[in-house]
Amino acid sequence: MHNQVQGWKRCGSMLYGLNLELEFQCSTGEADVVEYSIDLCQTLFTYSCETAEVIKVNQKTPHTNRFKKILSSSWLGFDVRLQFHHRCCKEGQSGNCDNWMKYYVSEDCYHCTDDSKHCKYYIHLANASVISGDFRRLN
Repeated sequence: MHNQVQGWKRCGSMLYGLNLELEFQCSTGEADVVEYSIDLCQTLFTYSCETAEVIKVNQKTPHTNRFKKILSSSWLGFDVRLQFHHRCCKEGQSGNCDNWMKYYVSEDCYHCTDDSKHCKYYIHLANASVISGDFRRLN
């Protein structure tokens, strides 16, 4: 559980770049990826996360989404968190299957003022796992 900044990435310019390719999959059947948010998390007096941007996708799995963004950050250390709202049933789950998943982006996948560093993630919604582009499990 995150309750403080883990990576302590600092950007003197107070900007950071993301260049992500997200491939969403649901092993228990077809599902909807409703939206996801990019959150900036920092520790000032307490650890808190604020949503920097919400991206509505409303797509069926399997689905790939690519985005490049330059966002502002604090001069203090920060983490980048992605939250996914999806309708992928977990094993044994039935009915509405309205779920959320959180993932903290690896520090090497964002850079100060530059969005040229490309990272690919395979997002397995049914078991809430994330695999890197070089097939390493990240959570």
